[in-house]
Amino acid sequence: MEHLHEGIHIKTLAEKACMSESSFFRAFKQEFGISPVEYILQQRMSRARKLLAQPGLSISEVCYRSGFNNLNHFCNLFKRYAGVSPGQFRKTRPI
Repeated sequence: MEHLHEGIHIKTLAEKACMSESSFFRAFKQEFGISPVEYILQQRMSRARKLLAQPGLSISEVCYRSGFNNLNHFCNLFKRYAGVSPGQFRKTRPI
């Protein structure tokens, strides 16, 4: 959770778990029901929703602090996960 804003690679996670990438992927999915990549995306989206509640942060800042390095990609993923754009999400949240 402390490293969500960084680039997280499955290879690195597998090495930390002393497993091959395929074994790590399989064990993670069996334990959590989703892939490690999907888990990371869900956690980043959760962080983005929390950060969007802070009115002093721009959407670009939220994007980068949530671990994304491309604003368009972030906005597209956010809309897929939340059903609305980051700007619309922010407008619907009470301050």
